[in-house]
Amino acid sequence: MRRLTAAAAVIALVALAGTAGAFTLAEWEKYGYTMSTFDARSLAMGGAGLAAIDGAAGMVLNPALIAKTEGIDVALTGIVVLAEESRETPLHDSFDGVIGYNTYALNTEVYDRYVGAVAFNPEGDFGELEWAPVVAVGYSPRIDMSYGYHVQYRDPDFQTEPADKILYDYYHEGDGGIAAFSVALGQDVTPDISLGLGVDFLRGDYEVTERWVYPADSDEEDVATRSEYNSISGTRFTFGALVERFHRVDIAAVYRAPFTLVGDYKAVPVSPEMAGEGEFEYGYPGEIAVGVAYHPRNLLMTTVTCDIEYAQWSDFREYFPTVLGVKEAHDPELDD
Repeated sequence: MRRLTAAAAVIALVALAGTAGAFTLAEWEKYGYTMSTFDARSLAMGGAGLAAIDGAAGMVLNPALIAKTEGIDVALTGIVVLAEESRETPLHDSFDGVIGYNTYALNTEVYDRYVGAVAFNPEGDFGELEWAPVVAVGYSPRIDMSYGYHVQYRDPDFQTEPADKILYDYYHEGDGGIAAFSVALGQDVTPDISLGLGVDFLRGDYEVTERWVYPADSDEEDVATRSEYNSISGTRFTFGALVERFHRVDIAAVYRAPFTLVGDYKAVPVSPEMAGEGEFEYGYPGEIAVGVAYHPRNLLMTTVTCDIEYAQWSDFREYFPTVLGVKEAHDPELDD
């Protein structure tokens, strides 16, 4: 019997902390925010769900989860992240006392992202194909490069007039990102064990700009630079397993392979003679994740779940970007 279900998360508001904490300047500037993709139920559980989200909704988290699909399963999710990043740089006197604040920085952007997946189990429609795997296709944003960062530099000399004079405003902004068009297969190898394989075809482009804006009474002229990253492509493989052999406890394991993004790069700097264009290459590390879901006795609708993920960013030099054929320098202190 064919079954059609749809799961929709209308809006999920996430403060810029915890799950959404990677929308800060430091991570975005080099590699963007590698987005965790989940539905509303997974979001309500803190982003966990490797062993708990069955069907199309679990496709991105763990491809083995789609093996639990019955008939046709459709999952649609919308996520809205409200950024609240702000900083102030204190100005100290000779006695290390704070006499004011010299720099003000903030990011109050709103980021909206949408995910969709469809899974189909041919069993029942094609009775003779007992070992036919469940097939799923989907779309999801994977690397977010949208960002709006603003720093306001003020005169550190509080004895001058007017006090706290604005020297200039600095804007560091990005727009665009990388999306995944995904295909996955899931199969029950035994009634209690499921395996899955997913392939992400990564495509996208983005633009990064920097602007220095001076007050109207300043002798300086406004300055702007722009970097364009176009025709970006890459491929990533994901392997997943789900074990339901234990009473009330499900265990999942996922391996996401390392991947590389390549594309065209164009720089439009302050001085036209410094402009350049060519190719770039960014490497991203592999990830290993395990998850556990527990279903308490006599609480049929309750699930307690926990996921642990590890990405080998500690081997930092291996993943430093290559732009215009030159591998960017690294700080040895970052290796640890």
